Amino acid sequence: MLLTLFAAGIAIDRYCNVHWAISVTVAVISLASWSWIYQRRHFKVAVCCLGIGIIACGSFWHHGRWNWFEDKEIAAYCSNRAMPVCIRGRILGEPRHAVKADDSVFDPMPRNDQTIFRFEPTEIRNGDQWEDVAGRSTLFVHDKIEGVDFGDRVEVVGKLVALRTPTSPGQFDFQKFSRAKGELTALHARYGESIVVVEDVDRFSNAALLSDLRRWLNELIWKHVDHEQAGFASAILLGNREQLNIEHRERFLVTGTAHLLAISGLHVGILAGIFLFMYRIGFLGRRWALLLTIAFVIFYSWLVEFRPPVVRASVLLVLFCIGRLVGRGGSEFNLVALAGLVVLFINPADMFQLGPQLSFLAFATLVIFKSWIFPQLSQDPLDRLIRNSRPWPVRFSQRITKVVGQMVLVSLLIWFIGLPLVAANFHLVTPASAVVNPIVILPMAIGLFAGLGVCVFGGPMPMLADGCGWICGKCLGFVSSTIEAASSVSGTYWWTAGPTTASLLLFYGFLFGVVLIFQNHRELRIVCAWCILIVFSWLLPFQLDKFLARNLESADSDIKCTFVDVGHGSCVLFELPGGQSMLYDAGSLTSARFASTTIANLLWSKQIEHLDAIVISHADLDHFNAVPALVSRFSIGAVHVGYPMVESDSNSVSQLFKMLKEHGVPLRTVAWDDRVELADGSSITVLLPPEYGTGDNDNSNSVVLRIDAGGYRALLPGDLEKHGMQMLLLQPALDCDLVMMPHHGSKNSQPSGFLEWSKPERAVICASHSKLDPNVVSQIEAANCDVLATAVQGSMQFEFAEEAIRISTWMDGVWKPME
Repeated sequence: MLLTLFAAGIAIDRYCNVHWAISVTVAVISLASWSWIYQRRHFKVAVCCLGIGIIACGSFWHHGRWNWFEDKEIAAYCSNRAMPVCIRGRILGEPRHAVKADDSVFDPMPRNDQTIFRFEPTEIRNGDQWEDVAGRSTLFVHDKIEGVDFGDRVEVVGKLVALRTPTSPGQFDFQKFSRAKGELTALHARYGESIVVVEDVDRFSNAALLSDLRRWLNELIWKHVDHEQAGFASAILLGNREQLNIEHRERFLVTGTAHLLAISGLHVGILAGIFLFMYRIGFLGRRWALLLTIAFVIFYSWLVEFRPPVVRASVLLVLFCIGRLVGRGGSEFNLVALAGLVVLFINPADMFQLGPQLSFLAFATLVIFKSWIFPQLSQDPLDRLIRNSRPWPVRFSQRITKVVGQMVLVSLLIWFIGLPLVAANFHLVTPASAVVNPIVILPMAIGLFAGLGVCVFGGPMPMLADGCGWICGKCLGFVSSTIEAASSVSGTYWWTAGPTTASLLLFYGFLFGVVLIFQNHRELRIVCAWCILIVFSWLLPFQLDKFLARNLESADSDIKCTFVDVGHGSCVLFELPGGQSMLYDAGSLTSARFASTTIANLLWSKQIEHLDAIVISHADLDHFNAVPALVSRFSIGAVHVGYPMVESDSNSVSQLFKMLKEHGVPLRTVAWDDRVELADGSSITVLLPPEYGTGDNDNSNSVVLRIDAGGYRALLPGDLEKHGMQMLLLQPALDCDLVMMPHHGSKNSQPSGFLEWSKPERAVICASHSKLDPNVVSQIEAANCDVLATAVQGSMQFEFAEEAIRISTWMDGVWKPME
C-alpha cells in the first residue's frame, strides 16, 4: 500500500504539475494530523491522513527531481534548432563506441561511427568571453575517437540543441527520457578533432575508478570472446547495448527476447546463482554463500551504474539473503514493494519508463502464479517412497521434464500478462517468445557465467579467460542463431496498433483488483479476467471502430490530410470517408529507419493497420525510403508510381520493386488525367506526369495530385521543377485552399509562378530547419498565403469540414487546434 500511495503522488505531480509548496503543506498537515489522531486511537481516520501525507510526499519528491535545475542551466542558451557553440566541460563516464548499422540502399547518406559521452558543461563562449554554465548533456561525436577519458576537461566545438517534445504521434519522447536523467540538451560534434582535452583527470575518484573498471572489463571481453559475439557479451554483462548492431537488436525485439539484452533481474539472478551452486556442491557454507551473494549483487549494481531493474533485483536478493541469515522470511509482495520504493526514491521518473514497468510486472506474475509454476509435491510417506524408489534415469528425466515445463510456463505467463503493455509500446505481438525463451535461457546462463569468468580471469590467467571466452562465444552464438531463425519464420510475430492508453489502464487496473479480491483459485480467475479484458478493452473496440469507419459513412464524412514531420522529406496521410487511408510519399533524408518509424507510429496512433494505397511521387530516396519497412508492418492495397519511375535504373528503386513483389503488393502506374471518385463527390486527380514523361529528371516527373473534397481543393506536387513545372503552369489555373510547396520550398521550383498559378490560402513546406529558404518564405507571405512548415509546427492535420478547414498540430501528446 505504501508503494501504491507514493506512486500515486508521483503520477499526480507528473500529470497535474502540483506546486511544491502545496505538496509540502499537505504533507506536513497530514502527517501531523496522523500523529495526533493516532494517539487518540481513531485508527481509520489516522490511516487516511497518513495515506494523504504519503501521496503528498511522492508528489513533492517527483516535482523536485523533474522541475528543479540549476540557475545557469545550459538549456537556456539554446533552442530546438541546433546552434554552433564552443563549450568547455567535464566528461562523465567512459566513452561508448556505438557500432554503426549496416549500410542500406535506402539510406541517403552512409552511416558514420559514433562515440557517446555523458557531458557536464561548465563554460560557454560568448564572443571573446567565457560564461559559467551548469547542467548535464549527452555529447555525440560522429566519429570514433580515442584519448578522452572520464573526468577530462575538454573543449568542444559543435552544435547544441535543446531536446524537443515529439512532433508526431507515437514518437519516442527523448525529451522526457533525457529529462528523467537530468539532461535537457544534446551536443553534437562532427569530427574527433572537434574535441580537445584541456586538463587530464585525477584517476583516484570513485567515478573515475568505475569508468576505468568498466572500460577494462569491456576490453577483456573483446579480447577473449569471439568478435561476432563480443558486443552481445558486453551488452548483457556491462549494459553496453550500443556495441550491438541495431539489426541484431531488432531481431531480439520481434521475437520477444529483447529483455535478454537489458541488464535486468534475470541477469543478476543468474550471476548471483553461482554462489548458491557452490553451496549446493559443498564448496561454500550456507552463511558464506549468502554473504558473498549480498556482496556480489551490491558490487554488480555499482558496476552497471545502478540501473533500475538491477536495483530492483538487488534489493530483493539482499533482503532475501538477510532474511535467511537471521532465520526470517518475508512476504514476496512486501519485498517487491520495498524494491519499488527504493527505485522510485532514486529516480521517481522511472515509474514511467517501460523497462522498470515490465520488470516489476514480470516479478509480480511469478509471485501470483507461483502455485502453478512450483506446485507442492505430495508429502505422503507412500508417495515419497515411490518417488525415491524409481531408477535414477527415471528420476533424472522427470526432473528435467519438470524444469523445462516450468520454464515454458513462466515464459508463457509473463508473455501472457505483459502482452497489452508490449503491444501498446512496441506495436508487436510475439507468440514466438513463449517458445524461444525456454530454448535460449540455459545457453544464455552458461554464456553469462563464462563471460563472468572472462572478467575474473582475464587479468591474472589469460589462458583460462580464453577458454571462458570460447564457451561464452559459442553459447551466445547459439542464442543469436536461434533468435535469427525464429525472426525469419512467418507468423512468429506480427505488428499491431496495440491497445490505447485507456485500455491499458482498464486492463491492469481490473487485474490488480482481481488479485486483491480473490485468494482462492486466484490464478484461474486472473486468466479468465485476462481473456475477457483482452476482448472487451482492446480487440472488440478496435474491430468495432474499423467496422464503423468502413461501413457507416456518417462515422466520419470529412477528409483528413496529415503532413508528417519526417525532417527533410515528404509524407502526407489522407484519411478518406468510409475508412480508407492513403499515403502520398513516405521518406526522409535523415534515414530510412527514422522515416519508417515516425510514419508507422503515426498510423498506429490513429489505429490504422491497413493502407489502401501508397502513391510515390518520384524516384528520390527522401520520398520513398520508408516504404520497404512499411510494407513489412502494414497490409497495403497497392503502390502507385508514375511511368518514368518504373523505367528508372536506380538500384534503390529496383530493390523497392523487388520487396513489393516478395510481399505480394501490387505495383500500379498512374498518369495524366487519372481520376478516383470518392464519397460525397470528393475526388483525387492526377495532373502530372504524362505517360511519356516530361523528358527531364526525376523531380520533373513527379506525380502531382489534386484533391477535391467538401468544396475545398488541395495540391501535392512532389519535387516538381523545370519542364514538369512548366507543363503544370500551362494547365488551367487553380484556386487552392492548401498546397504543399514543390521540392520542399526550393527556389529551383519556381515558387512565385507556382503560387500565382495555384492561388493558395495555405502553403506547407516539408523540410528541415536548415533547408528552409527565407526568400521562398517571403514570396509565400507576399502572395497573402499562410506559411506552415513541419520544421516549425511539426506534424499538421488538416480536416476538410463543411464549415472550414480545421488545422491541428501535435503538441504535448495531443492534437491541438491551431489558430
